[in-house]
Amino acid sequence: IFDHAETPIHILIASFRDKLCSRTLHNIFDHAENPKRIFVRVIDQTKSDTGLEDDFGCWEGYCKRYNANCDEYKENVKILSVDANLSKGPTDARSKLSAMVHWDYVQGEQDPTKLDFHRVGLNDFC
Repeated sequence: IFDHAETPIHILIASFRDKLCSRTLHNIFDHAENPKRIFVRVIDQTKSDTGLEDDFGCWEGYCKRYNANCDEYKENVKILSVDANLSKGPTDARSKLSAMVHWDYVQGEQDPTKLDFHRVGLNDFC
């Protein structure tokens, strides 16, 4: 039986030098009816030491700009940081994200229900 109120929702974000990634995290948690059900995985592809807003880390940006108490969701977010110079494109990043979800499922950590979601925040979507 599918229990909508308890089923984890997995959101996968393949971010390439994207200054909006931190806002996406904010929208996800801020607009969710039950944010503790949400598990976000991010492939955060940035270049270090550029000083550009596009290369500010997704999680760091979320904590600094949107939620000073971001530790409340720390267990719900997994970030894999990748040097943008080593990036192999969005398909490769999405494949890695799917593998992360599958690994957690095989390890019995979480249900494999997933949703590819980026830059959109819907009110009370879960």
